[in-house]
Amino acid sequence: MFEFIFRINHWKPSDKVKQKDYVAWDKRLSKNWATELQISRMPLRSIFELHVDTSWTGGDHAGPRVNLTLLWFFFNFQVYNINHWNWDEGRFYTKEEAIAEWAEDQRWREENDIEQDPEDKYALWKEKEYKLWKDTVYPTLKL
Repeated sequence: MFEFIFRINHWKPSDKVKQKDYVAWDKRLSKNWATELQISRMPLRSIFELHVDTSWTGGDHAGPRVNLTLLWFFFNFQVYNINHWNWDEGRFYTKEEAIAEWAEDQRWREENDIEQDPEDKYALWKEKEYKLWKDTVYPTLKL
């Protein structure tokens, strides 16, 4: 497996342009695999970037992907494993470990009085991912 990144950074990055998704499509292919297509306008970071990754394992949501950035425009296509990678054991997390990870994250948020900020894309993604696990991957889950 290989990963290739070629990037020409912009000399004056800017956040003046907010992210706007023109296409944000994802589809479950099987119990553990999904595909995603994204075309967006993004804040200016690079003049040009090509990122190709053919890894099937070894990271969260591993799978082949191609990203292309040209000024403000971003294109992404990937086929990926929906699971997170257990770095200590060199494998994807089991169903039970993934649920425990999510529950631990939620406990930490409650203990530290962290509200679910609607602008917190990571928290919203974690919540969406949990619901996806609960409703499709692990339909027998009882909380």
